[in-house]
Amino acid sequence: MRSVRDLADVESNCYCIFSGYGNPSYLKRIESALRDICDRPVIDHFFVCSDSEEMRYEDALDLTRGVLDDAARACSLVEKAPNIGLHVVVQHCCMETWFLGHGRMLRRNPTSSELVEMKRFYDVSNSDPEIMGKPDGYTTKASFHGKYLKEMLLEHGKRYSKEHPGVVVGKDYLDALRQRCASTGHLQSLSALLTTWDALRKGIP
Repeated sequence: MRSVRDLADVESNCYCIFSGYGNPSYLKRIESALRDICDRPVIDHFFVCSDSEEMRYEDALDLTRGVLDDAARACSLVEKAPNIGLHVVVQHCCMETWFLGHGRMLRRNPTSSELVEMKRFYDVSNSDPEIMGKPDGYTTKASFHGKYLKEMLLEHGKRYSKEHPGVVVGKDYLDALRQRCASTGHLQSLSALLTTWDALRKGIP
C-alpha cells in the first residue's frame, strides 16, 4: 500500500495517517474524522489507534469503542457510508510495549548497568511486556517502557525515537513480534491487530 499525506489524495490501495494529538484529545477528533471520510467512497476502513497508558486494556477499548459508535451515529455513517469498516486498536500500554516483545533483542547478559537493573525488575524476553509495571522513579508505565526499549536496542547499536523509530518498523522485527504472539500468547493487544490485518488480507469484513 502507498502512504499519502492528505485525505484528498487517497485512492485505491492507499492509506493516510493523521494525529489525534494524544490522550484524551484523540477522542474529540473521532467525529470530525468520520465526517471527513463519509463522502469518500474509496475509503473502506477507518482505524482509531490509541494507548491504554495507565488504564486497564478492556476499559480503554470500551471507552474508544463507545466514542466511535456515538460518532458514527452522529454522522449517520450507516446511511452515508455503510461499507466502511470501523476498527479500534489499543496499544497496551503503548507502542513501545509491543516493540519490547522481540524475543531475541534483550541480551541474556546486558552490558549496560541500567539495562541490567531493568531486566532484573522485569525480564521482557520471558514475561509478557504488556503486564510490566514501572519501578520507582518513573511517573508513568509508558515512560519506563520507552526507556527500556531504548536501552535494549542500544545494546545492539541501534537507536529509537518516536520520530525516527529505526529497526522496529522493519518487516523482520514485525515477524519476530508475530512469532512472539503466536508462540507465547503474550502481547494480546498486538495479536488483536494482527488478527484484524490477516482477516482484511483474506477479504473478511
